[in-house]
Order: sequence, then structure tokens, then C-alpha cells
Amino acid sequence: MNLVRRVLLAMVFVVVAGISLFAVMTTTPPSVRQRELITEAETYLVDGIYIFARPLLQDAVSISSGDYVFEAQTQLKRVYLALNDHRSYQNLMENMMASNNATPVLFLEAAEYFASRRRTNDMFEILREGMIRFDADDYGFNDLDNFYESVRYVFELGRDSFDDVSLIHDGFIPVMRDGLWGVATYYGTLRIPCMYDKVSTVSQGRAIAVYGDITHAVDLANRRVALLGISAQDIGNLSSNRIPIKRDGAWVWATSELQMGQREYEELGMYSGGYAAAKMDGRWGLIDLNQNTAISFEFYGVVMDELGRAVAQNAVFMRERNSVVLFIGNQRTDKIFQDAHPFNNTGYAAVKQNGLWGFINAQGEIIIEPRFADARSFSQHLAAVKVGNYWGYISTRGEVVIEPMFVEARGFHNGSAPVLTVQGWRFITLIEFRRRVGL
Repeated sequence: MNLVRRVLLAMVFVVVAGISLFAVMTTTPPSVRQRELITEAETYLVDGIYIFARPLLQDAVSISSGDYVFEAQTQLKRVYLALNDHRSYQNLMENMMASNNATPVLFLEAAEYFASRRRTNDMFEILREGMIRFDADDYGFNDLDNFYESVRYVFELGRDSFDDVSLIHDGFIPVMRDGLWGVATYYGTLRIPCMYDKVSTVSQGRAIAVYGDITHAVDLANRRVALLGISAQDIGNLSSNRIPIKRDGAWVWATSELQMGQREYEELGMYSGGYAAAKMDGRWGLIDLNQNTAISFEFYGVVMDELGRAVAQNAVFMRERNSVVLFIGNQRTDKIFQDAHPFNNTGYAAVKQNGLWGFINAQGEIIIEPRFADARSFSQHLAAVKVGNYWGYISTRGEVVIEPMFVEARGFHNGSAPVLTVQGWRFITLIEFRRRVGL
């Protein structure tokens, strides 16, 4: 009995060993099998029979231990696009970019794909990830950076339009519709309805508004929070808890609670950078927050923007008879120009020389040579410039990045800017910026 059992066990062992040996002899190595699948798929690809090539290439990709995974993936991407199977293409691209074998070329391909599909948010996500992962200096590949530069200024044009607008301050902008003023966000959504004869800038969540003989402060829900006890002839713009108000032919400072001071001026600008332009006895100077004289009252004017802001980056332009002179830290420099626009909190200021506009830094050095018919100072690394009859935008490198197509254009704030179109004033918003701030 034991002998029979031993014989049977020996026979089983021989059979199992034979099967194992046969399996070893007949199993194809992964790379060989992968190569066979790709070659077979290519016979269909030559004839454009993508539907039969697809399962072969999917099988080839699934052999992760083979040497031809990337080649199979590359061919499979081609098949997915030919079959308009965009979901499978995107899933494959995500897997490839997540692998350790990913290259900057792959990220560029994905970005260009999403650009062609008008999926700009995904495009920017891929570009940023690729630029972070693959430094151009280390990889000797700067096409990602170049492509990003070519698309980073793509914008959307808002639907709302207005008859007139002011400038953006603290994220809000006075806007006019049907002859009355209100307040919109920096990307053009109305917050305070257009119902006032005049409205100031917003500061600390409130604006000063005029309706007939009534001057009052309102919050962003258009609720009255303070009332001026007299009828104002005019108002300026609110900043640093101060607003110029005109009464009895003279200008005085008032708080955002509409408590009025006593010292009178012939003209007043808006506080910016801790200073405001002021006019006394027919001449202009600069005063600080305590109304002390910072630059003496001896000038023909102070260069201000439409809101009345004059000082930024510790610099201001004072007007002489036929020129403007740059002051830095309230000290006169030897930098003299035909005309200028004031600095913003960051960026270069627009200056005019020999009839053309260029740009200087806060030390008065020419950064972009004068060559434009008109220009506005930089904000958010962009400046509005006039080329021919239309306005567009340039980068800090002096390159036109938004083609001149607008009747007029203003500065950017948080990725948005007001532009004048044939439909009126509308707002453009950089898609890349909107994606980052979640608008």
C-alpha cells in the first residue's frame, strides 16, 4: 500500500514538474509580448483602423513591467484622440504626468490640449504644475515658460456695461449708468445701485454719496451709516478715513463719519501714500495726514489720477510751468519730464518725453523708452498704452500682451480692469488670475 502511494506521489510530481517546465518554456517575456502587441496595433494604425488598435495598445500599456510602456502610451493617446475619446485621453495623460518618467514635453502637450478645448483653468493648472516640477534652467526646456507667457493674459469680457467709470480703489469702483452713480466690484458686479448724483470711492466698507441736497455715508448694502448736516457743494474721494468736502466755496477735510474740519483749501486731492495734494493762495503743495506741509506751496499743480491720488512708492510729480519734476521722499530730484501719470503702489510710472510716453521706476530711471502715443502707469505688471487709435496693454518687458482693441483702458486691480468698448465701459478679467482667486 505504501509502495502504491509512493508511486502515485511520484507520478503527480512528474506531471506538475512537466507542466511547470512547459509553462516556463512557453511564457513570453513582458517586453517581447508588449512589442508584439504594439507591432500588431501599428498594422491597424497604418490603415486608420483605430478601433482594432485600441484594445491591443491598452493591453500593451497594462504590461507595466515591459520596456515599451511609454511607446504604447504614446500610440494609445493618438488612438484616443482619433476616436474622440477625450475622457480616456485625459485619464491616460494624468497617469503619465503622475509617473516618475514624466517630462516637461508631456506637460506642454497637456497644456496645449486643454487650450485647444478652451479649458483654460485646466491649462493653467497643468502649466503651473509643470513649471514648478521642471525648472527650465535644470532641464534646458523653456517651452513651458514661453507658452505660459503667451497665454497668461487671456481674458474674459464681462457682460455688464456702464456709461462711465472712475478708477478702482480698495477693490471697488464708482460707476455711472443712466446719468447716476453707484459702486461696483473690481470685476464689474454692481454693489451699490446707480442712484446717486455722485459717489466717492469705497474705504473700510463705506462710501460717501450725494443725492440732491443730501450727503451721507452708506455701507456696501447701501444703508445709511452717517449723515452730513449741511448741503455740500461737492465731494472728493474717501481714503484713510478722510474725504474732501466743498462748502461755501472752500474745501475742508471730513471724516468717514462726516465730521468736518475747519482748515480751508482752494483745492484738495485724495490721500494716498500718507499725503494729499492741496492748493492754497493759488499754488499747489503736499500735506501729510495731520495737514502739515510736506512739499511747499509753490507749484503750478500736482500730478494726480482721476481719483485725486498723487503719491505712491514714496514718489510724486510736481508741476512747474511747462514740465513736471519728480520728488522722492518729498525731496526734489533732477528728473524732469514733459508730463507724467502718478505711480501706483507697485510698478512703473508713465512719463512723457519728446511727445511720446514711456516708463520710469521709482528712482526716476527710464525702464521702457518712450514710444507710445499715450499710456497709463503700471499696475499688476500691466500698463495700458495707446497704439494708433486704440488701447491695449503691455508687460513690464515692454511687450504688447493684450492687443490694442479698446477705445480707452484703465489699470488692473486683482486681475480686472475697466475698458471702454462700443457697448460702453465693461470689465476684462484675466482668466489665469480669476482661477487663482477662485472667482
